[in-house]
Amino acid sequence: MPLLLLLGQYPPTGNGDAFQAPQHGSGTGLISFASASGSGTPSAPVMRTYGRAGQVNGYGGQWVVVTTDAAGFNDSVYLLNLVQVLKLGLGESPVYSNYGIPATQSVIQQIFPDYYLMQTQTQFAPYFASLVITRVPTAPTPTYDINVVTHSGAVISQTIVT
Repeated sequence: MPLLLLLGQYPPTGNGDAFQAPQHGSGTGLISFASASGSGTPSAPVMRTYGRAGQVNGYGGQWVVVTTDAAGFNDSVYLLNLVQVLKLGLGESPVYSNYGIPATQSVIQQIFPDYYLMQTQTQFAPYFASLVITRVPTAPTPTYDINVVTHSGAVISQTIVT
C-alpha cells in the first residue's frame, strides 16, 4: 500500500497550530490551501499536504504535515506529492487517475514503466528548479532515483522503491 495522503480541514481544530490527522475518507484531494496567518484572513496562500512517515508495509507510521516554507516556496509540498505519485499505482487515485506508475504490472510483465516515469517527471518538473528521475537499472523491482534542485538552491537526492 502506498503512503496515505489525505486532505484535512484548515485550521484543523482549535487555534490553527495543532494538527489532527484527518480520518480515513475525510479527504478529497492531495493539497489544501490555507491562509498564512491562520486567522482566516486572506494573505499569501500556504499549501499544505499530509502524509504518513515511518510506515511498515503500509501500516502504522506518524502523520506529518508539510507546508509552504517561510520563503514562500512549495518545493517540499510537491516533493512529497512526487514521492506519493511514484508509489501510487496507475489509476489508483479516484481524483487523479493519470497519476501513478504501474509497478506491479511491470514486475509481472518484466518491463520497466519508463514511459510512466517520463510522464510523471514531465508533470512535476515545472514545480522545481530542476527535476531528474531515473530508474535504477540494477534493481530487481522498480526503483527510482530522484534528484531535485529546489527554488532555494538546495539539492535533494532520494531513492524510492515502489
